Order: sequence, then structure tokens, then C-alpha cells
Amino acid sequence: MTYPTWPATLPYVSAAGDWQIQPFRAPLQTDMEGGDTRLRRRPGDNVGTMRWSRFFKEAEMETFEAFVVATYNLTQRWVMPVSVNGRTYEDRVVQITDGPPTYTSPAAGIIRVSMTLLVFPAEMTPA
Repeated sequence: MTYPTWPATLPYVSAAGDWQIQPFRAPLQTDMEGGDTRLRRRPGDNVGTMRWSRFFKEAEMETFEAFVVATYNLTQRWVMPVSVNGRTYEDRVVQITDGPPTYTSPAAGIIRVSMTLLVFPAEMTPA
């Protein structure tokens, strides 16, 4: 399967202090009548959740908005360089979750874009 790719002209490194990732989903829990709580895996446990934000200049924002339109308002999955360890970046398939991105403008000509992404395992990324 082919996925749209994050525009090469846009920075992908999250703003300082805003990067945060939960590397996998919490296991399902079942309370037992006696003894420990039962924890178990479920399909998709190895999908991470990443909070991401970036400051874009006006020209970069135009490129980002064109990408939003090309991905049907970010309803499609896409390939983007992400860091799952806070140091190195690799291409991964991602998908927006928890609603649309939020835009704020901390200064004239600067727009902060924030979103929460599902980060799929490396084996799902096309070669």
C-alpha cells in the first residue's frame, strides 16, 4: 500500500519540550475475584501514541495546509519521520487521532500546529 509522504520542505522535528511518546498501548485489565489483576495483550498493542507540535512560518503553513487538503483533512495515514526514542528519526506510518490539529499563533507570522498521532510499527512502513 502506498501512503502520502510528509512534505520534504516542512520540518518534522517536534518543537523543543513538546515531543512525547507512549511507545505502546496499555494492556487490557480484568479484575479477578481473588488474586492479581489479569493483564493481556490485544491486537494493535505495538502502536504508539505521540504528541507532536511545530512552529511554522507563513510559507511553511501554506505547504502544511496543502498537505492537509491532499490527505483529505488528515483522514489518511501518511509516512513521516518520527522519533520513537527521542534521538534518531525514521520514517513511520502515522495517523492523526484525538481530533484535528490545533493552531495557535504565539507571534506575528508564526503558527504553532499541535496534534496527536498514532505511530505504527516499523514493519508497516513501505520500503
